[in-house]
Amino acid sequence: MVFRSRIYRLCVAYRMAGSLLIFIALLILKAAAGIAQLSQPARFELTHESDDHAFTIVSLRDNGIGMIRQKQKSEGNRKLWEIILLDTALQQTWSTQIALDNRLALVGYEYAPGELFFLFRQDEYNMGDLHLIRIYLFSRAIQEFDITPKLDFRLTHFTVVGNSALL
Repeated sequence: MVFRSRIYRLCVAYRMAGSLLIFIALLILKAAAGIAQLSQPARFELTHESDDHAFTIVSLRDNGIGMIRQKQKSEGNRKLWEIILLDTALQQTWSTQIALDNRLALVGYEYAPGELFFLFRQDEYNMGDLHLIRIYLFSRAIQEFDITPKLDFRLTHFTVVGNSALL
């Protein structure tokens, strides 16, 4: 009888130790998960009017973020597009608005060191004209180019190599 009670006590102690070890392991995992959470050191907020479109966000790598959106406001038959540049601390460094033909839609963007490109196309046709905007990030100069394609094609990608845009 004494032998059986000792075995019983050992089994109970083993179960309690196992439960305690599982409990401690769960606490350690919970604490590790809390440490692994990202902190949000900065935040950028902007008033969004009900008729404005959402921003398209472009990573400028070490230079921050570029954002563009179509505003609901227009100037005659031209729509306003708002462009905002943020640094890596999410502080606004520059913003502007440009007026483009109201038939143009944003179809792509590209970042090259020191330059940001936005490509627009008349949205109804594959044969529609293209409009390329180049922004020099440091001087804030803007260049605009009209491109008339000679072939009917569906644009899926574009990239910038040197001083040329490849469609």
